[in-house]
Amino acid sequence: MALTTQEKIAHLYRRVGFGASQAELTAAMERGLDATLDMLLNPEKVEDDVDLKLAQVNPPLDLSKERDLQVWWLFRMLHTRRPLVEKMTLFWHNHFATANYKVNDAGLMLQQNNLFRQNALGNFRLMVLNVSRDPAMLIWLDGNLNKKGNPNENFARELMELFTTGRVDAVTGQPNYTEKDVDEVARAFTGWQFLRDRTTGATTFYRNDNEHDNGTKTALGRTGNLDGTDVIDILIPHPATARRVASELFMYFVHDNPTPAQIDALAKVYLDSKYEIRPVVRAILTSPEFFSEKAYLAKVKSPAEYVIGTLKQISPNATNLSALPEEMARMGQELFNPPTVFGWDGGMEWINSTTMLARMNFARAISEGRGSGGINPSAILSQNRLTTPAQIVDYFAQALGPLPFSADVRADLAGYITQTTGNSSADSMDTKVRGVIHLILGTAEYQLA
Repeated sequence: MALTTQEKIAHLYRRVGFGASQAELTAAMERGLDATLDMLLNPEKVEDDVDLKLAQVNPPLDLSKERDLQVWWLFRMLHTRRPLVEKMTLFWHNHFATANYKVNDAGLMLQQNNLFRQNALGNFRLMVLNVSRDPAMLIWLDGNLNKKGNPNENFARELMELFTTGRVDAVTGQPNYTEKDVDEVARAFTGWQFLRDRTTGATTFYRNDNEHDNGTKTALGRTGNLDGTDVIDILIPHPATARRVASELFMYFVHDNPTPAQIDALAKVYLDSKYEIRPVVRAILTSPEFFSEKAYLAKVKSPAEYVIGTLKQISPNATNLSALPEEMARMGQELFNPPTVFGWDGGMEWINSTTMLARMNFARAISEGRGSGGINPSAILSQNRLTTPAQIVDYFAQALGPLPFSADVRADLAGYITQTTGNSSADSMDTKVRGVIHLILGTAEYQLA
């Protein structure tokens, strides 16, 4: 199946962002696929007014409160002109999964979130170093409790198991580190703490030399008076780290079954670029696999993708997002609160009877929206000269996707309109157009990105 240009552009926006509005898709079609891809990969060249829009939100958001912080990030996802930055911020949030239910400080979670955003496509060594010094992470994995003579292994273990090499090498099947390495790496990070200014609340990382173990350590094949930076410099160029980063990025943007050759090629890009993320993402998005049949509609939308993508297509100018955090939590994704250090499982784990009910309830609320930012079925039908149920179904299958509905699904949706239109009054047609949108948002096809 060869994708049309429109299908490729819609696919691109679903993967590098959270979908696209009709205005964004139209502009991208005029710009062309290659120019659109280049624009998305170079977000620093795009002027973004999302902070100005956030400043105009009324009532103002209080970012010291978790719920307002969640709304703030969802607003950014919806209104940014740099979608890849927010999509990568979400990627890093899951990779370095940190939860406010333990940190208990929305300000520190915001600080970490901005760290991810500022280095979204940057250098992985710098990212890991900064995360190792990040106050939210120091609380989350007990770095502030990691002291000479009484090392705490939590961060050391997750640094290797989740953030860099992984537990077992994907090629050799051999362990990438031992329990002795965990102990020694924990010693290397002793004394890594932060201070908070009592007046301003600002935080500063420092290495508390009184609590740092300056003894000789042997970790990951290296012996010496190692500290945390030394450990990071061992882990970042490790072939297993290169393959892990390449694999996670491939699966995030393409599909869940990369070949060893594909991962090795991307790992080489990572190593040759000295651990830069943008070249790896560029290689993924420009690979034949990205627009392949195997990749198209091959991933289940996360709640963030489902919610923001739906808003972009139906209500792109929405500003009151206050209900979204609770709705997304019912779908299984509470921003700033991944369930464990492993983050969200994703894939089919997003879908069960409870979460689908939550998606359908959200879909109903969106499809019934009226007034500013809501749907105007009469205008849609008139402007697009839609006069038959089949035309209505075809229009929304295209506008909300494009979605590859079978002839049977299209007939069922058209039949829903035909059977209940009755006297074809404006009111009944308004109701049935909203109903068919609601039904489409609940189809299996629409759950896929």
